Amino acid sequence: MMKAWEFLSKRGVWCKGNYAVDKNGIAINPLDNLAVKFCVLGAICKCYPEEKEFVIVRDMLQLVKGKISDWNDDPKRKKYQVVELLKKLDI
Repeated sequence: MMKAWEFLSKRGVWCKGNYAVDKNGIAINPLDNLAVKFCVLGAICKCYPEEKEFVIVRDMLQLVKGKISDWNDDPKRKKYQVVELLKKLDI
């Protein structure tokens, strides 16, 4: 199983504003095979579809101090920051 930080480390995979989007930029379920870009939460869903996501999210909430989606979508947020957080949590 690929970790979410490894998954988002790939070029052109991270996005803001939606959990996942297709090749046309249309919002889509992160578990849909047509999804090509993912926010941090979408990547977690994609990489850990069978896991209890609330445990993963609980650990992240302690570090981002707010809504994870707002943290991901912050205009100043950079991909490397997302990857670093996921790597720190070994997600």
